[in-house]
Amino acid sequence: MYIRNPYYAFTFRITALTLCISGIFRHLSFTDISHNHHMFSFFTIQSNLLCTILFFFFVSDTFMEMHTGSTYPYRYNHSYLRGVCLSSIFVTFLIFQFVLKRTAFSMYSGVNGKISTNDIFVHYIVPFLTLSDWIFFQPKGQWNWHQPVQWLIMPFCYFNLTMIRGLFITNSYPYFFLDINTAGIGKFLFYSFILLLIYTILSFIFTATDRFLYLITVKSPYHK
Repeated sequence: MYIRNPYYAFTFRITALTLCISGIFRHLSFTDISHNHHMFSFFTIQSNLLCTILFFFFVSDTFMEMHTGSTYPYRYNHSYLRGVCLSSIFVTFLIFQFVLKRTAFSMYSGVNGKISTNDIFVHYIVPFLTLSDWIFFQPKGQWNWHQPVQWLIMPFCYFNLTMIRGLFITNSYPYFFLDINTAGIGKFLFYSFILLLIYTILSFIFTATDRFLYLITVKSPYHK
């Protein structure tokens, strides 16, 4: 259950890639390296970077698909990366929408917490594009039930690197709920566990939906 026309997919994906790159560059500085280091400490920017890489691969694969006239293997590449990106970017959206936006949080110091155009790019547009690509342009049934656990490598690495960076390099943390200095190690571990749980549940929801859509397609009388 997906749109097989590669020209539609290519148009969507080249647009998505352009918007992903734009969203990241809107948060970076060409002159302030320390600012860029700070930006890349956020899960938001890292998940957006992953989606940028994913859409770059998608654009390349779809170009080859148009060239060869075959969806295989090009629509079936990067299954693992697709799952990691979808779960990561959707967690980015959920945490911003239901936690950070309600606390006047901003990745920029001195901002009063209002949603900026930059926020719209990285917290709304890119998650929407990544979800839409999975729904409309990717063959279903490629994920199995053990893969959601494997996708945890992204948040697991992020939490560990954030702790190492904060404890031994900067003595600061990108998010208030991961700030050991103010919350303490106990709350840091608790919040990390909750976020990992959300990530895991969301990953299994995507996998279950993927399997369900695949079964519908297989049982459809129009399936070839």
